[in-house]
Amino acid sequence: MSAWRIGVAVAIASIAGVPAPVAAQPAAPAIAWRADLGCGSQAALEARIAEHLGRPLAASDRLAAEVEVVRAPIERDVRARIAIRTHRGVAVREVHGADCTAVVEAVAFVLASAVDAGADPAGPGHPALDDDDPDDGREPATPPSAPPSRYGPQPRLRIHFRLDGWSDAGTMPELRLGAGGSLGVSYARIRAEVGAATWREDWVAGGGHGTVALREIDVRGCGAAWRVWLCGGGLVGRFASVGQATRPWSALSLLVRWSRPFGGHLAVSASIEGVAALDRLREADGTATLGTAPLAVRIGLGVEAIAF
Repeated sequence: MSAWRIGVAVAIASIAGVPAPVAAQPAAPAIAWRADLGCGSQAALEARIAEHLGRPLAASDRLAAEVEVVRAPIERDVRARIAIRTHRGVAVREVHGADCTAVVEAVAFVLASAVDAGADPAGPGHPALDDDDPDDGREPATPPSAPPSRYGPQPRLRIHFRLDGWSDAGTMPELRLGAGGSLGVSYARIRAEVGAATWREDWVAGGGHGTVALREIDVRGCGAAWRVWLCGGGLVGRFASVGQATRPWSALSLLVRWSRPFGGHLAVSASIEGVAALDRLREADGTATLGTAPLAVRIGLGVEAIAF
């Protein structure tokens, strides 16, 4: 058909309101991305995959994957679960590293390997992406570079500054409220912290006025398992009340703290602590003050700033 006849046909189609044929746009590769707030993005992941491949992802790559990234505010505690779907089934791989950037890089390497026709993203024993028609006209994918020897940097020291609000049942005669803070240093999953707390006489749950005030110093050592810290330590302080001499107090502590990060340098937490008193509040005749107990329970809510 000559060029002028084609032009006439297009003009007639336009006048008649019939749209001219438009080339179908290929669907994008199917990557379902879920991650904790501030921990990477699908755009960043696809950019890193493109760097490995030497080109952007295309529909012809036939990549179908689900990625979920979860983070905790401790070293080497960012994890990603990758499920790559093929006609043979689902190949699942988990990676984890020191921070979100390192884990996104690891995920990008796994998915870029899946695009490469001969790659097995899940390792031995798992199905690789299938290539039913190797001669389908696609440009061969550029093999990705070798993965790093470890995902993410080495653990490093971090500084933690915490502010907590507390309630206490058992250390003093009344159900009391308190406030405190601590300074901690962590390395990988180990942490040491020193803090202070105060329990004023007028900080009584439900109102009223308490019998004594307590000011204490806390020293704890902690270990982490995922988002949970388990801490043990010692507490020392002094009871004070109007018209009486201060009296010593000491106790052993076992604390469980759940922590949830927001961004890289902030976290909120909830704590429950068991306190075994070594020196209880006593009357002038040496008997334990009514309402105190050898074992007390504390519940705390806190916010934490993390440096480095």
